[in-house]
Amino acid sequence: MIGLVDFPNPRYPREQNYVVSPIFGKPEDWTAANPIHDVERLRGKTIWFATADHSFDHAMNRELDRILNQREIPHTFEVVQATHSFAVVTELLPKLLDAFERSLT
Repeated sequence: MIGLVDFPNPRYPREQNYVVSPIFGKPEDWTAANPIHDVERLRGKTIWFATADHSFDHAMNRELDRILNQREIPHTFEVVQATHSFAVVTELLPKLLDAFERSLT
């Protein structure tokens, strides 16, 4: 939910690429941890993610959805009409928890 799945990435618009503060580690470490660069490791896992259509992470989440579809890796991707806000978390949290529960059974 509101995932930074390909961050930082200069290919996205500038408003979607904030500088990673040193307190959060080196930018190259973030790049290596981004699931978009190794989606095969997600195969066989329950994948659920969501974003808001006017949030800063929208493009990168859409790109992850595109790559997962291209590789035929099953997943659920939801987009709500909103900005990056607490209201999005409130709306999506029950769906996230449901996906967690389903992954445990």
